Amino acid sequence: MNVFCCSFLGPYGGGVSSNAVVLAGPAPGGCTIPGLSTLGFITISALMADANTELGAAGGNLTTSAGTQRTCEEFKKNALDAANNNKNFVQPGPNSCPLPACPYGP
Repeated sequence: MNVFCCSFLGPYGGGVSSNAVVLAGPAPGGCTIPGLSTLGFITISALMADANTELGAAGGNLTTSAGTQRTCEEFKKNALDAANNNKNFVQPGPNSCPLPACPYGP
């Protein structure tokens, strides 16, 4: 739940655009995640909306046993956690992530 709250507050605090794209990876077997591309890309807003829907679903707010629901929740939690730690955001091109200047070169 803490991971979801951090992600939820990010766009409202001016930190992250809800249209930002992250690489979550392919969905585990049995999981259908609206907005997730076949290559595993999804917007923050689509990921948060689906996580919120799952939390509000019967049994979604307290999952204690292994199964498909737990696997899907874990997938979303991991994707949100990686986004909160700035590990899976997709950059528009190489110029948005320039290499640092080499201190030994000209």
